[in-house]
Amino acid sequence: MLHPGLFPYRMPTRLLLCLIAGIYFTFPSYGQARTDYGTNAIGRQFGLSCRAVLEFPSSKQHPIPILRFSANAGVGGEFLHDWIYPSVNIEVQLYNGGLGSKSTQRNPFQNFDLDIIIAGTATFGGQNYMRANKQPVLAHRDIPLYYFSNFVYPALQNPYRYSFSLGTNFIITFLNTAKGNQRVGFVNAHVDRVQASYYNDRGLGFAQADLGDKKNRNYTGGAIISYHGAPYTALSLVEVSYHQFSGDVARQGGEQTLLNKRVWGVTLANPWKGYGASFQSYNSIQLPKSHTVTDTSFKVPYPRSFSISGQYYYRYHLIQFQ
Repeated sequence: MLHPGLFPYRMPTRLLLCLIAGIYFTFPSYGQARTDYGTNAIGRQFGLSCRAVLEFPSSKQHPIPILRFSANAGVGGEFLHDWIYPSVNIEVQLYNGGLGSKSTQRNPFQNFDLDIIIAGTATFGGQNYMRANKQPVLAHRDIPLYYFSNFVYPALQNPYRYSFSLGTNFIITFLNTAKGNQRVGFVNAHVDRVQASYYNDRGLGFAQADLGDKKNRNYTGGAIISYHGAPYTALSLVEVSYHQFSGDVARQGGEQTLLNKRVWGVTLANPWKGYGASFQSYNSIQLPKSHTVTDTSFKVPYPRSFSISGQYYYRYHLIQFQ
């Protein structure tokens, strides 16, 4: 048996190892990425992707396992000049625990949350790869065009060798309507195979540019630093991320504190081949005790915990060269 302090639901070690082995050896057989090529006057691309996560938490206050399914459809193309690339993405998230949930129900098939995200992003960059003579380069390149976070692997490819992106995300919540709808700003900096992304609803610059709704709740902020290697290697993605989700305590009352969570994560994966794994640390950052409204609103009511997860990826991609 695993140590009860680490996995209190007493899952046998052999069963857990079998689940992890099944994720590792089975998902690559089904998960895959497919890319088709064509021509278009504006260098347009379309993409579809999905990511399924099976997460095993150490805390008794999470459902076991945590299930999260995310899907993304996107379209992008050049506008006016080859260094301007607007894109639109739609993302769907269905999950029963973890970030964005109250974690009060241990049954994994109850209390699902459903979020739909509509993202508009403008990317400005140099050395555009969306050219017919660059097709051999694209076969050895998998650099996603981020627009929000890393809950799903973005369906579109970043067309540039180096770029800067900014945009806004409209988040519509279903099933748990107490969370309310939201608008969150986003920025990304990208150089070759390395990217840094950040989202916030009212942080410095986001409020001034009106990219977020400035209500300081739900997806309150997060950052992702990622490295993207060659897609044919065993490990092509390394991500380090931080996410903060906050209840609307100031407007709706104390029960909203059950939504307050902070999560650090490390992901090792190959989305092109369809598999990945990650480690999450929940609530490792605790605010000092205070009676102020601000600190009370963001106080996390859960103990520190961690989790491990297996991931499945699938993508279809159509690139149309000029």
